[in-house]
Amino acid sequence: MASLLRRARMGVRIVGTLTPGILLIGVFGLRAITSLAPADPQVGADLPAAARLSLAADEVAAALGVGGSGFTFTVVERSTLQAKPGGPKVEIPDPVDRYKSLGFADQYYVGAVIADGSATPDGLWLEMRRGPATEKAAPDFVNAPVTLEALTAKGVTYRNDGDGWYVTANPPGIGFDTVTLGLLPTLLREAQNASLTKTTIVNGTTQTTFDATGAVGNVPGLMAVDASSFTKLVGAMQFTVDTNGRLIGIHAVAQNLRMAVYDLLVDVTIEIRYDTSPGLPKPDPTLAPAVKP
Repeated sequence: MASLLRRARMGVRIVGTLTPGILLIGVFGLRAITSLAPADPQVGADLPAAARLSLAADEVAAALGVGGSGFTFTVVERSTLQAKPGGPKVEIPDPVDRYKSLGFADQYYVGAVIADGSATPDGLWLEMRRGPATEKAAPDFVNAPVTLEALTAKGVTYRNDGDGWYVTANPPGIGFDTVTLGLLPTLLREAQNASLTKTTIVNGTTQTTFDATGAVGNVPGLMAVDASSFTKLVGAMQFTVDTNGRLIGIHAVAQNLRMAVYDLLVDVTIEIRYDTSPGLPKPDPTLAPAVKP
């Protein structure tokens, strides 16, 4: 018996890293059976996909409604020229000398624009920056040069082209503008053919992604402000919700219908955060005509 126990101790193996369970003696010695802690339960996990998107719509409406918490967001928009079926190949310009050609290919990465901002019950602020120069490079929301800003506060809309804020009826924007933001709950509620496509665990919390067909009229500022007339959604959109049922991600591919020779495809990824304190900057310094918010 003593010999058996010695062999068992030498053969101890711990399976898992968290809660210890039952000890079993077998041919491989003494083993501790453990289980990993499960992820936290997700709000609405037993509901159909469409109902869960509707719950996410309610959360967005509450965050942007009177007394709501608001949220911050980032947008990454990457554009690619693609040859049409049976059409000419895309010419690839030399990145050093744009007047030289490196040949022809089926597609060419044009470039990217990125943005970050805040959405609150009081308005919207968005800051656009230069995006990654290459297709695989990560966006830099800290050091990339700022190009344009848009701000809507207390019913007044401003833009900043680099020299200061001024009142405008034509703000810049990608991903979100005030109209698109207001339609976000409608986009979620009216999305068709919703289906669960992926569930992942991130830092112990569950994130679930759904495919669904969105309507361009419910996301008019996806590519740019007032671009719905020449925007076509390509395939399904992806919507990701967190463990509390809140919308935290949107992904879509859109086609710019103004291109005749090639297809211009725009890949848009939006990430939303509720754990930061969003705020709206003051439009200062302002250019004439000066308007106090």
